[in-house]
Amino acid sequence: MTKKPGLMGRVQFGTDETMKNAVPENLSLRGPKTPQAKELQAHQQVRILEAELLIAKNGIPLELIDTEDGRKRSLKNDSYEDLKNNIFKNGLIHKIVVRQKEGGRYEVIAGHNRLQIFKELLEAHPEEERFKNIPSDVQYIAEDAVEEKAFYSNLFNSPLSDFEKYLGFKEIQITTKETQEQMAKRAGVSQSQITRIFAFDRFTPSAKELLKKHPHILGANSAQRMTSAIETKVLPALEKLIAGDCNESQAVSLALAGDVQKPAKPKPIVIRSGNKTYAEIKVNKGLLAITLKDEANVPGLLKAIEELLESAAKSN
Repeated sequence: MTKKPGLMGRVQFGTDETMKNAVPENLSLRGPKTPQAKELQAHQQVRILEAELLIAKNGIPLELIDTEDGRKRSLKNDSYEDLKNNIFKNGLIHKIVVRQKEGGRYEVIAGHNRLQIFKELLEAHPEEERFKNIPSDVQYIAEDAVEEKAFYSNLFNSPLSDFEKYLGFKEIQITTKETQEQMAKRAGVSQSQITRIFAFDRFTPSAKELLKKHPHILGANSAQRMTSAIETKVLPALEKLIAGDCNESQAVSLALAGDVQKPAKPKPIVIRSGNKTYAEIKVNKGLLAITLKDEANVPGLLKAIEELLESAAKSN
């Protein structure tokens, strides 16, 4: 059977060696329509259905599932822990998606975090049988379509950061040679969204490596603004953002202007009458506080302040 990119279909699975090899990997249900061929096809289809029922009932043993580096999507710590607690209490609601490999093994397409959580829960609770196998949807996906399918499965179904979306689209662009317009049509998003995400493409390799470790710290809108900054100022701004020394907006300002300008805190103003303090003025944002040493001076000063403010209001 000739494999076509993106072709999908059901395959076999077993919890023992017999079931793992129940259906030949080079199985073809096409061929001459002789009675013998039809009988063989019917027998093979029954074995496939039996394997699917076994998967639906038991899931796939964790030790038979492989993961690929760089395909796992990052979750913020609180989101990951929330998902872990939910799975422990309620079980897995959405199956992971895998494809069959040679030798009866499987490769994760979508669900890396869920698989990792099952492994952690099994390690913490080895007596729990429910964490030894994971509910799975087994699909045939051609080798040359795996990365693209894995990316699109996460594009709208997980909290991908803008930088992770950029990495996925960049890989597709390198593989397919498609334009941003073509990728937008295939992904079902606007071209302006792809253009915005590709702002990361203009970052230096060092900045990209930093963002791979901290993909959620910078959104595409901020990245787009940073592209007009001097390259040497972007990396220090990102480092300050990661360290918590500034927020995302300030990091953009730092990259563009070279420093995050913070307004100087006004110092108290002391008014003297000879050697004695007459009044002290303190400013805190929009609050103006005047402290008079002699309370008897309050009425006269209050009238003077009122007249001054009325005059300022008229000229404003």
